[in-house]
Amino acid sequence: MGIARYEKRLLAYLFDEVVSCAFGVGIAILMVYYSVLDDSAFPIFVLSAVFAYGVYVVLCTISMILSGGATLGSLVFGIKAVHPDGEKFTLRDALIRAFGKGLVPAVGLNAIYMLCVHSQRSAFDRLSGTIVVDVRKR
Repeated sequence: MGIARYEKRLLAYLFDEVVSCAFGVGIAILMVYYSVLDDSAFPIFVLSAVFAYGVYVVLCTISMILSGGATLGSLVFGIKAVHPDGEKFTLRDALIRAFGKGLVPAVGLNAIYMLCVHSQRSAFDRLSGTIVVDVRKR
């Protein structure tokens, strides 16, 4: 198991975002269809974005706990977050990673950090004390 490449990490993140955004778009369509709010698009956009963020946090946290460190996207691309010293992946680790990665501006800053520092570890990895490894056999 080696450190996961940046490209795989990015693809896994985008997969997770697309899944959660699909829920956000679905809720926006339902709000428009049932005329929950007035005709203004802004409240619908804000509520659907907040809902998508909540879905992202919940889905990622649950999948990381059940799989021992992999989100749905990570499972698809064969990567997962683990502790370098072999500690068990905890709820705290999952929440730190899910809350941080769910915020798009934080992810953008994190990507710049990883590219500028030439680090294999993101800020979220450092906060949770984990590394992301490629679990597929080569």
